[in-house]
Amino acid sequence: MHQPIVNFVVFQAAWFACVLGGAYGYPWTGVIATIVWLGLHLVWHPNREGEIKLFLAGAVLGYLADSILVSAGILVFSPEARLVGPSPLWMVALWLGFVATFHNAMKWMSGRYLLGTVLGVIAGPIAYWGGARLEAVTFADPFGLTMAAISVEWAIAMPLLLYVSKLTELPSEPPEQETE
Repeated sequence: MHQPIVNFVVFQAAWFACVLGGAYGYPWTGVIATIVWLGLHLVWHPNREGEIKLFLAGAVLGYLADSILVSAGILVFSPEARLVGPSPLWMVALWLGFVATFHNAMKWMSGRYLLGTVLGVIAGPIAYWGGARLEAVTFADPFGLTMAAISVEWAIAMPLLLYVSKLTELPSEPPEQETE
């Protein structure tokens, strides 16, 4: 999955499998789709060790961050969609799928922590709002407070994930020296 467009499209397909599976009582659908995708991703990726470290960081951070929002009553997942703990396993799969784009489709974000923070503040809530529109999650009232909490979550998560991504990427090839 070295092609950024393929990487992004497969991530979007896994996102829909996770969200729709969670929404309609089939939470394993997205988890299985994500596992298959990540397995293939690792087969083709030249930096398996770095990817696995990034996956672990994304899974732990995502689980903890979303579990805080669930425990605070800001996010509510249906009982049949929850496979594990406060944050459902399919949500962790979403975080895993997302970080699988960092060394590929989102490589251009490497080291851009401020931009990552801004995009996290905007895109994080939009993604969750999309999940809510598809009935995979329910937001607490007032809506603005929920969106603000998700914005804070992603204002913290994006630069942290970008930092871990930077630490786990393959070193750049030094530029070739011209000989005369």
